[in-house]
Amino acid sequence: MTCSIPLVLTRRTLHDTTLDWAENLLEALSRSGRSGTDLLVAFRTVTGFVMGFVQAQLAQPVMGGHGHPDIARAQALPPDRYPRLIEIAKEASRLGPDREFRTGLEIVMSGLTAS
Repeated sequence: MTCSIPLVLTRRTLHDTTLDWAENLLEALSRSGRSGTDLLVAFRTVTGFVMGFVQAQLAQPVMGGHGHPDIARAQALPPDRYPRLIEIAKEASRLGPDREFRTGLEIVMSGLTAS
């Protein structure tokens, strides 16, 4: 599956599995009363988050504890200039990609629910 993600990011597909996933997502999003433009934007928001997260993970995820080079680089930044980057680097070392994905998707879906 990992090898196919870059292809999915650059090519649209009409494969039944992809179409079924899209239709199921659209059905779930339409239950909020969305249709037309609002449904399209909600769909692209969710799929954009999913694809972006996967792409970020493929580009060497920031995880692996304090020994990971990205964590070390972030912690070496000047704290008076980059306090938030240092803060999230520490969190990334503890969170893990599954929990990060679920939490991020919850934020996206909560935003869609609120609109």
